Amino acid sequence: MKTTPMKIARLKVNMKQKDVAKILGISRSTFSNYETARYQLPAGMRERLAEIYKCNKLDLI
Repeated sequence: MKTTPMKIARLKVNMKQKDVAKILGISRSTFSNYETARYQLPAGMRERLAEIYKCNKLDLI
């Protein structure tokens, strides 16, 4: 499986998918689908992830 920029950013802050999903108020499986680009991120989600990961939202593309 390809490692995506979103996954790399998450791993840099030592978080698990379930941790991020809980913060966002979504299921782990839904977050996994966003991270692997199976689902398109909802509006504003990239900005929220950039806040959580302390990075630029463009780093997540």
